[in-house]
Amino acid sequence: MRVLVVDDDADILRALTWELEAFADVKALSSVSAALPLVERGRFDVVVADLRLPERWGDELLAYVAARSPSTKRLLLTGDSDPEHTVRELLDRGVIEACFRKPRAKGLLEAVRSAIRAEESPPAPTT
Repeated sequence: MRVLVVDDDADILRALTWELEAFADVKALSSVSAALPLVERGRFDVVVADLRLPERWGDELLAYVAARSPSTKRLLLTGDSDPEHTVRELLDRGVIEACFRKPRAKGLLEAVRSAIRAEESPPAPTT
């Protein structure tokens, strides 16, 4: 399982990497510019991106991933106090599958673990 985490907060990157690397191959980056070449070269099973990043926003990265690899689970992180309009639009357009609020991002780890379990589960037999 390959997971890409993009956030400009070094503490969040360290914490998420530490939590996720027990069950996934995690690549942690601090910008969309650094992440795009990796996404172009290979497939990630899950991409987690902060909304507000320097230079380019995380929704741009997630939209790119959605267009290039629709089966990749795309999760948004945000510290915005009221991101409802932006998040609803991204959900409606299929850019993201879920949004988690910083700093705790309650439910994020379980969403990544669920994606991993779904990826590892053998397909149901057909009759």
